[in-house]
Amino acid sequence: MSAQRLTFYYWGQDRLANVLALAGWPVQNVHWNFYVLLLLQAIMFHTLIALIVVFVSRTVDPGRSLGSTVFTVLGVSLLVTAMLTPLATHTFMFEQQYALSLVLFVVGLALLVRCSRRWFVIGAILIVSSLVVVPASVLFFPLAAVLGDRWDWRRLAIAAGTTAAALAFAAMAPSIFFDGEAQTAYRTFSLSLFISGWRDAASNVVDGLRLAPTIVFLVLSVAILVVRRSEIPTRLRWVLLGAPPFAIAWFCTFTANRWVTWNLHFPRYYFPVYLTLIVVVSAAAVIAGNWARDVLAARTRSFATRPARMALVGFAVSSALLVVGVFRLLTDDGIPVIANAGPAAEDVRDLDVEVVVGDYWTVWPIVYASLSRGYQVFGISPRAEALADELTDEVERTFVDPGDDIALMCIGLDEPTCVLDFARFVGGDWEVASTALVNPLVVIVRPAAE
Repeated sequence: MSAQRLTFYYWGQDRLANVLALAGWPVQNVHWNFYVLLLLQAIMFHTLIALIVVFVSRTVDPGRSLGSTVFTVLGVSLLVTAMLTPLATHTFMFEQQYALSLVLFVVGLALLVRCSRRWFVIGAILIVSSLVVVPASVLFFPLAAVLGDRWDWRRLAIAAGTTAAALAFAAMAPSIFFDGEAQTAYRTFSLSLFISGWRDAASNVVDGLRLAPTIVFLVLSVAILVVRRSEIPTRLRWVLLGAPPFAIAWFCTFTANRWVTWNLHFPRYYFPVYLTLIVVVSAAAVIAGNWARDVLAARTRSFATRPARMALVGFAVSSALLVVGVFRLLTDDGIPVIANAGPAAEDVRDLDVEVVVGDYWTVWPIVYASLSRGYQVFGISPRAEALADELTDEVERTFVDPGDDIALMCIGLDEPTCVLDFARFVGGDWEVASTALVNPLVVIVRPAAE
């Protein structure tokens, strides 16, 4: 996954590609490259939370100290982690690129609507980079109306034109990399799909949350916002009032998408629903923090004179948590899907398996676990279509002798389907010479006799 070339991350599908792969490109070792990409994704996830907190802080109290903001970011990050299940946390923090795309998109918009003209080119580049990662991020464009300090129709028009051009590029580019079936699935929306799937989708979204802490934090947040509503500026009110309808519209739209239906309406397709919770909790945390600060400042004369110390302590605590997280990340056991692929990777070594064939979500962990142990192996799955030519060339270079037998590990496929999928990628006719293992299925194939 981390070793592939530039491919387009379309409508929320996880490929660890594009600008993320470009950022990790200097690290050529596949094992460390993978961890660098995961770390960058985690940083972007918490950066998104930080951007939300900073926006709320600047809107509610422009003079809020750096120390208070740092502590609020840390607190909201911990609250979000407490609300999400471990699987959802892992999905949004390490796998999906919504946070990466939104950070690029929002920062790009902010540069266009807030900064001088010399920042316009950088803003445009960030927006284009965002939309080739997740084109659906364009639906967040209304945020441009609240990112500026004042309404500026000329700047909003520039931002709209830039975003439209970036979206046009992002919409056309995948046709270069994906086959017709994939494009059709991504772009097919149907009311019947929504009617048949909304219950499963809603159930999956709820399954991504720890219900008890989520209910407690949400009720407290809403109560704080209602009680202190006089402190909420107009811009923030628009965001708080607009976020729930936006999340509902996203839920309905993508529940009606064929690709999402094929993927069983997994929670990863509904990040804006979880993002709405993050926005509400962030707003409540900032307002409650301001109230607590004012109370403490009134009772403790020296409290208000220590913003630098607060910032330093907050930075130290955040850094310590990051270091602990990194050390946890640098073990395969910290990533369940890779740890579970360990036995299959040992079968790859013992049976000299050269190609793993099957579903994307089962193939890539085995390939990665094998490569990280020093076993050379290739993976083939429907999502490898974008790399079919490159994969074929690599297989041909590796197996120089046309008469060589090749060991295939077939994951979730029967023998004929596995061989056909392999032949579809590398070309030619192949037949099974023998079966080396039944579970998982490992077959030895060779070119079919003419």
